This record gives sequence, structure tokens and C-alpha cells, in this order.
Amino acid sequence: MKTQKLLFEIHDAEITSAIQALEQKTSGELRVFITSQPIDDALAAAWKAFARLGMHRTTRRNSVLIFVAPEAQKFALIHDEGYAGKTTPAFWQALATQLHQGFQSGQYTQTLVQIIAQCADHMAQFFPHQPGDTNELPDTPIRE
Repeated sequence: MKTQKLLFEIHDAEITSAIQALEQKTSGELRVFITSQPIDDALAAAWKAFARLGMHRTTRRNSVLIFVAPEAQKFALIHDEGYAGKTTPAFWQALATQLHQGFQSGQYTQTLVQIIAQCADHMAQFFPHQPGDTNELPDTPIRE
């Protein structure tokens, strides 16, 4: 990852639109968190951000966080307990591989949009959009 390029070339409006499209398919929630803070363990940092953002408070416990730490050249994809027993580690590993390859090729926004679209299709299998579903979390990427 080219840190400064990544920070400035992730276009928030496109990410927000992709998340809004996701929410038309599923009751699930997804957030993108981009930190410029130095971290050692992306997974631990992602879980801290997940808790701090209240992502565990969704009605169906069906939220996903895409955590990106360009300075550390690390990322994590995590999900809430609503997915327990509903999905496989292979799905998440495939997304992680795609995210890594996309970032290595400099396709930052496009890769995130593709990952969000794949999450939307996957989440809709288990948590389809229902009449009366509300948007429980903001759609814009978080930058710290």
C-alpha cells in the first residue's frame, strides 16, 4: 500500500454510495474505517473500533467492519455474532485476498466498492432487506 496515496485516493462519496446500495439488499450494516494511526495488530484495532462505533448494537447483530490502516499497511474484515454459523472463514479470506491485491495494484476505491458489493450479496442471503428496516449506522467512511 502506498500510504499517502491510499489515504487521499479513497473517495468517500463512492464508498458511501456502495454502502447505501448494500442497505437496499440487506438489513445488515457495513462501515469502512480508515486510520492513519500506527497499529501493531489490525484485528485487535478493528475490534476496538467496532466497539467504539457501537456496531455491536444493531438489532440483528449483523454488522461488518472493513478496517484499513495504511500507515501500518494492514487491514481487517470483521463481523458481528449474527453471522456465527452462517458463513465460512473461506468467504472472508477471499475478500481479504481481493482487498490486498486491489490495494497493491493501486485500485483503492474500486476495490472497496467491489468488496462492499460482494458483502451486500452475501449478507442478503442471511439478512435480506425487510420492510421497515432502518439504517442503524452512518454510511460514510470513518477517518481517524
